[in-house]
Amino acid sequence: MPPEEIMDELVELGFQPQSCHAMTNRKTNLPMPLFLTTLTKNNINKDIYNITELCSLKIEIESFPTTKSSFSPTPLTSLPSTSKRIPSQSPYAPFTDLQKSETQT
Repeated sequence: MPPEEIMDELVELGFQPQSCHAMTNRKTNLPMPLFLTTLTKNNINKDIYNITELCSLKIEIESFPTTKSSFSPTPLTSLPSTSKRIPSQSPYAPFTDLQKSETQT
């Protein structure tokens, strides 16, 4: 079933769909019998959860899971100290000394 048919049917029922996409399997990249349909958030579209049949098929409407992350960055002052003593000579110093001596000759 093409996503356009789903959108047309939703418009006929009085909903306002924004987009409709066929979901694909991550491993095989083949289309699955699942469709992600996006609707604007308004009072008209709240009745979408009451639909049990669409395009002559029995359907089940689920809301897309949203994650509300309570991400708060950790201040740098509270992180443990990971600083190490910096050696006075770079590990690449012998190579730079070689290059300097070659350019001087």
